[in-house]
Amino acid sequence: WKIERLRERARSSKIPNHRHSAALGLLMGPLGAHHFHQRRSGRAISTLLVTSSAFFIGKATSFIRTNSYPSGPVVVPDGVDPDIASNWVSLIESEQAFISLIGTIGDVLWPWIPLLVWIFCLYESYLIFNDRYKDPIHPFKLKYHSILSRISTPSDKHSERTISKNMKDRVESLRANADSWLTARTASLFGTLGKQGDAILQKAGIGEGRRTESGSKAAFRLLLALLLLFVVWLPVDPSSNFMFAKTLQVSNLVTFLSIYLIMSLSLNLSTGYTGLLNFGVIFFVSIGAIGVGVLTAPSDVAGYGWPIIPALIFSMLVAAISGWLLAYPTARLRGDYFAVITISLGEVVRILLSGEPLLKTGTTQGAIGVQRYPQPLEVWWFCGRGEQLDENGVELSPFECKNNEAIDSIARTIGETLSFGQPAPYYLLLAIIGLICVMIVWRALSMLYSSPWGRILRSIREDEDVAQHHGHDVMTHKAAALAVSAAIAAFAGALFAWYLGSLQPSFMQPSRTTFLVWAAFVIGGAGNNRGMLIGAMIITLNEFVINRLVAAQSSASQPLHELAVAIDTVFAWLVTEPMQAALLMIAIMALAYLFRRKAMAESAGWIASVFLLMVWLLHQRSIDEVFRTDIQVNLAYVKVLIIGLIIVTSLKYNEKGLLPEVPYRPERSDGGDSQ
Repeated sequence: WKIERLRERARSSKIPNHRHSAALGLLMGPLGAHHFHQRRSGRAISTLLVTSSAFFIGKATSFIRTNSYPSGPVVVPDGVDPDIASNWVSLIESEQAFISLIGTIGDVLWPWIPLLVWIFCLYESYLIFNDRYKDPIHPFKLKYHSILSRISTPSDKHSERTISKNMKDRVESLRANADSWLTARTASLFGTLGKQGDAILQKAGIGEGRRTESGSKAAFRLLLALLLLFVVWLPVDPSSNFMFAKTLQVSNLVTFLSIYLIMSLSLNLSTGYTGLLNFGVIFFVSIGAIGVGVLTAPSDVAGYGWPIIPALIFSMLVAAISGWLLAYPTARLRGDYFAVITISLGEVVRILLSGEPLLKTGTTQGAIGVQRYPQPLEVWWFCGRGEQLDENGVELSPFECKNNEAIDSIARTIGETLSFGQPAPYYLLLAIIGLICVMIVWRALSMLYSSPWGRILRSIREDEDVAQHHGHDVMTHKAAALAVSAAIAAFAGALFAWYLGSLQPSFMQPSRTTFLVWAAFVIGGAGNNRGMLIGAMIITLNEFVINRLVAAQSSASQPLHELAVAIDTVFAWLVTEPMQAALLMIAIMALAYLFRRKAMAESAGWIASVFLLMVWLLHQRSIDEVFRTDIQVNLAYVKVLIIGLIIVTSLKYNEKGLLPEVPYRPERSDGGDSQ
């Protein structure tokens, strides 16, 4: 419609009346009325914008100056320490001076800027009235662009006038020699390192690259071995039975890993293979967790008393139906809008869990959450196969069976065999269940990805139009993929519920669920199940190491106490001496530029700018107010910071993850061409 309007205006023989335009400039020049009448809408809008900006900024600054501080001198309250009073008065006076400066700027902008604009418009109106209008600003624009072009691209003559020809040649010669010497040295150094690295990779079987099947498997085995060695190294409390403590630690770690690995596999199906930007994994996880908890809780505590397996299947079906129904109204949305909708659904469930009576079990009091639901095989683990009764004929609970030495159970047998000194923890059984669940999901997804439907999903991810052109119903396949992904996430949610023992709204916090699952997805590598395992292991080990450091931070007898003290020391140095940290980052940036590592130099430069900002913002008094005694880091924030740094580093230096997706290559027949 705009093109047609411009064409009609060009064909129109009507010429604006210059007298009318001059009159409009005289009366409403600061509003650009004369330019609007002359059909110079660009200049008219600029004039109107200058005038209106001056008005609003002037009024805003006047309001700030009038209402920020009361009139009169600064009065110090009674009983205030003299040093504090002096600093306070100095701060208030500096702020008053700043506010006064802002008000002065506003006084200059209004009404002087509109007045100058009106005088300029009077001159333009005079030119229009006499039919001699030429843009008065155009010569100044040409002069400005000419100066700017001289500064940005100086001519050879200008350079020769500035520097003598001989001096210029000498500088160029020195620069060329230094550049060739540095290039030769760095090429030799990195060439040697590259050859050694290639030799190591060839021995490890990764020489063909991580995007080949053999290279991806070799890299996976290498990373998995390193992470398993880290698990073996992870220390335990020295005051407890080592075998029991290590078994409990590994069982917790494996269960936690299984939960987040299944979540990551679910996300990999919907996002890595289908291309749906799904931030609602926790929504489907919550359906599985809350569904299993509420359905299996006893009826006398507001539950339904279902068996565990039917409750799990029903919860997965509800999640799958929810994913299918969610796909149709939202899958046509652009990726970021789909992400906003899915992440908001998780927040809705979290808020409902905080106050909805239908989502509360386990107590008749005012407590929130889902509690007192049974754990799978817990009775068999601690009480054995038969029914265990007390002297009154009442069935014993698993906790009571655990403390009864007369009961011969599988937990007690394992505890005696491995010299635990007590029955084996239930988390050992839960870890075994988690591994079995992972193997089932892994095998099912591997079969799905190698099937024709998996290839259809990849084609939809790459180009929906091409997939639809080949006869595939894109919406149906997207809905099916989201439904399967939701069912897998609900499966992880049920395992999460059994791991936690009770469900509170805090278990759905994005920083503990969505953020970690996406971190595993980004770090490991989208479209690769092996990458999901490596990413989930990195997230899990970070969680457990930081938890170990939290215990070591307050007790010298705990392992890793020296590391916790070192972290506190580095943090105190960063807080108290940010200028030194900034100079260190600037030096690293210079070295990175010297060795032509621009990405590293850019990262170091941004970190240096952060520390320079801290120099300006932080003051000793603010540090003393926050840290009353010693400067000690809150490791809960360090945990999130490490994950964030790993994500940023992965996206910047290895955007496809540690184990990128291996392109699908169908097996050739024996008689086929190998080329």
